[in-house]
Amino acid sequence: MKDKGIRVIGVSLDKPESQKNFQTKNHLPFTLIPDADHAVSKSFGVPSFLGMDKRQSFLIHQGVVIWSDLNADPATQADEVLQVVDHS
Repeated sequence: MKDKGIRVIGVSLDKPESQKNFQTKNHLPFTLIPDADHAVSKSFGVPSFLGMDKRQSFLIHQGVVIWSDLNADPATQADEVLQVVDHS
């Protein structure tokens, strides 16, 4: 992702301490930001069910969403994003 100039930011409802522990445990190479008030998820129209936001992904270029996956799967997400970037 870095080689393509893509910056990954994860957003979750977890508290910063929980996010830090998750990031350390899983060796995540990207930034996680908290969204306890759902402000970020609401601004992107991410649906919430029983207090949990649905996993979704967005590719933003120059402030514009150019691609989204509304049924994001962490196992395939990186490859899908790279395909979109390679064909843009």
